[in-house]
Amino acid sequence: MKISTYQQKLNTVQFKGYTSNFSKKLDALLEGNLKSHKNVESEFKKILKCKIKPSNLIGEGFHELVYKIDDKYVLKFSKRNFDGLTNTLTKIVKRKFKNLKSYFGEPVVVFGDIKILPNVSNGGKHVPAGIPFIYSRKHTSWENEEYYIKKYLPLFAELPQQSFDRIAKDLALLNKKKSKSGYYVFDYKNPNNFVLTGKTIKIVDVTTNTSIRNSNCAADLLNVFLENMEIDTISRYNPEAVVNRRKLFKKVVLAAAKNDLPMAASSSDEILIEKVFKDLCNGYGECKSVLKEIKSIVKNNPNIKKRAELLNIYIDNLFENI
Repeated sequence: MKISTYQQKLNTVQFKGYTSNFSKKLDALLEGNLKSHKNVESEFKKILKCKIKPSNLIGEGFHELVYKIDDKYVLKFSKRNFDGLTNTLTKIVKRKFKNLKSYFGEPVVVFGDIKILPNVSNGGKHVPAGIPFIYSRKHTSWENEEYYIKKYLPLFAELPQQSFDRIAKDLALLNKKKSKSGYYVFDYKNPNNFVLTGKTIKIVDVTTNTSIRNSNCAADLLNVFLENMEIDTISRYNPEAVVNRRKLFKKVVLAAAKNDLPMAASSSDEILIEKVFKDLCNGYGECKSVLKEIKSIVKNNPNIKKRAELLNIYIDNLFENI
């Protein structure tokens, strides 16, 4: 399974609006000035070696590294190709997902094995959902869980509802896009693929293909924000985490309902929702009945504001008015 993440160092990275000559020439090329092709290659040749240094490393996953070019763009490549990087422009990407406002994982151009992507953090810091890979590998499992419960959960649980609405809207839009193999999905197994900048959640990994229609759903977001603490590490019940987990559950469900995003796309999604609801959030009632009632409220209330109001009351009752 390919794992590509774009993750922040735990120290804050500040941005001041700097745009390099490379990015200016790249923008000209992307705007249709094809004569800029050689200029872009020339500028990239100048910056390639000087940008790949520890002070510019802003993201690291199991397989890939992300280096800052400037406040507008970053470069991303596989660790195994570190010694074989090229400055030859091989592809100008015809972007398929420009209408997804929260998606930053699609490259704009490719130089061999190097992808040039928009800088997700221009203007501020960014924090991955879950336990950051860079933090996790340097700490014990106890310290990681402590970070998750005392730092990650409170930070994301207190985000405004709009932060989750924006993501759910993009997932609903992604469900409508068709690929040669069927449809598109994000990688929801690694929470670090979702990062926070200010109060905006952004998606930074590549899409993959699926044959399942409407595969992106609320269960996927519950997987990201509640089920998985990090890749291959499942959350477990902790009484200290219940309140924040309930807040996140509620915000995800409301976001899905407001944007007509399915709650589940398969029986395994329903099992995941049940685990999150019962085991992590200590919810009351049978999960199948809960899902049925949520679906009924959505179906019978085309007015989004009214729908949200009713779901707000319903979920509060499930969690004894959190």
